[in-house]
Amino acid sequence: MVEQVSQADSDRAVMLAGVAHDLRTPLARMRLRAEMMDDARLRDGVVRDVDSMSHIVDQFLAFAHGGADRSEPVPVDQTCERIARSYRAVAPNAPAVQTHLTADAGFRLPTATLDRILSNLLDNAHAYGAPPVLVETARTPTGYVLSVSDSGGGIAPRDLAAATRPFVRLDPARGGNGHSGLGLAIVERLVLRLGGTCEIGNRPEGGLRVAMTFPFDAVPKDELHAQAA
Repeated sequence: MVEQVSQADSDRAVMLAGVAHDLRTPLARMRLRAEMMDDARLRDGVVRDVDSMSHIVDQFLAFAHGGADRSEPVPVDQTCERIARSYRAVAPNAPAVQTHLTADAGFRLPTATLDRILSNLLDNAHAYGAPPVLVETARTPTGYVLSVSDSGGGIAPRDLAAATRPFVRLDPARGGNGHSGLGLAIVERLVLRLGGTCEIGNRPEGGLRVAMTFPFDAVPKDELHAQAA
């Protein structure tokens, strides 16, 4: 039974990845044609819609691809600060992205995985939450913690258990254009793949907090040594 369920999940992931991949080319053609429209208002509206669909396709592909991340492990604190700076430069509420990074240099995660975790959570915070958005790291006796929190309305307590279910939109107001209901599901899958845990909850002072814990050996030492060599 377990093998059958696993095979069914694998088949669905392959199908999802195939459909998403096949949609990329026609979406690119649509965007190119839209940019050639004379009516600026109509052109901008069509381009926004195509970009929204492209974002959903990218989320489908990210969710479907479940292979191990072989990208270079990087210091989490430095990467969090770098990504926060990039959001401050371009995002609407960018100045409100704050950091409190107290993990040591030993906290390392694969580059691609860390980028995807942070981009999904920061996009989620900006789309559904409110500033300030806080990115934190810390070392604990058993590992490391990485968390992202915002100051918005959070998630209704009755919906928290469904927050990481694929394709589930918790509130019609939280869907919007360009969102597939996969962001938190992708984050949880990435964290679990590294042997970590992902806890989603509302902050007492308001807003949503996603707290991820990682063991000290989330990236095996032999991989770190190989990268150093």
